[in-house]
Amino acid sequence: MAAYEGWRQVSLQLADYRGGMHWKTVNGREYLYKTTDRRGNAKSMGPRDEANEHILAEFSRRKSELQAREAGLRQTLEMQVRVNAALRVGSVPNEVMQVCVALEQAGLLGKAIMVIGTNAMHAYSFLGAVRFDPEFMATTDVDLLWNHKAKLSLAATGELSEAGLLGILKRADKSYEIDQMQRFRARATSGFMVDLIRQTPVPPWAQEADRFFEGDLVATDIPNMKWLLSAPRIEQPVVAVNGRVFNLVVPDPRAFAAYKVWLSKVPDREPAKRPRDIAQARAVVKLISERLPHLGNWGAFSGVPKEVMDGAWAQGLPKP
Repeated sequence: MAAYEGWRQVSLQLADYRGGMHWKTVNGREYLYKTTDRRGNAKSMGPRDEANEHILAEFSRRKSELQAREAGLRQTLEMQVRVNAALRVGSVPNEVMQVCVALEQAGLLGKAIMVIGTNAMHAYSFLGAVRFDPEFMATTDVDLLWNHKAKLSLAATGELSEAGLLGILKRADKSYEIDQMQRFRARATSGFMVDLIRQTPVPPWAQEADRFFEGDLVATDIPNMKWLLSAPRIEQPVVAVNGRVFNLVVPDPRAFAAYKVWLSKVPDREPAKRPRDIAQARAVVKLISERLPHLGNWGAFSGVPKEVMDGAWAQGLPKP
């Protein structure tokens, strides 16, 4: 994980140097321009003078320095990937890794989107250094919770404006297409699915964003997602089946367990899913109690009703 953390830090720094700087002649005078997106759009930094010449020189020097460091760390990371694969360290489906990497590169993961549902448990698993029972970890989809009220950075907005969320998913797998019967879902030819979810507006008929762009995935409304959105987020490096390390962003495990207990009691919940819901909640509560004691004595989240947290505590999470 150390190699990944080092590489990621340098990659994030290098993102600030995406594109480049160049001189451009306008009306017979040179100006320094900085590229702002993949389409080549640039903004002027001002006319050529000693200060801007220094800015360009420092920009070029620092970018070259970071590129060299990133290349070295990437080489180390690639070797670690082969070791991870050989030792079968990874447990996260490769499809989840591909989606999360594409979302992070687009500036969405952890900013406007996080992973919920079964695949969130992989983060808790690596956080507590355990492996959950494969019986309730099997899934062929990944649920993405979209905070549709979150403000996006200019970089993320630019990424989306080129192709929307579907376009970003296609960077993970070109075969993703929107399910025409369930437009919140994208399907790949492998059979893997990506579902986009948002908190049901209040009132339900309120006019709020339900997609990033026209023709894109349309988020499905699910109640009480606000509990997960209001909880602290966990950003945890995990390992995919193919050995690749990536960042998984999920809600706090206490909120996950509380929500799952509540979900298992919802009257219209599919009967076949209720035992799985409660089994997942109990597994996470057990993990907190045994491996993550610093989380076990924390009170109810301000955004989660007390009776919902009590439901999780009833599964073995000690009350503060």
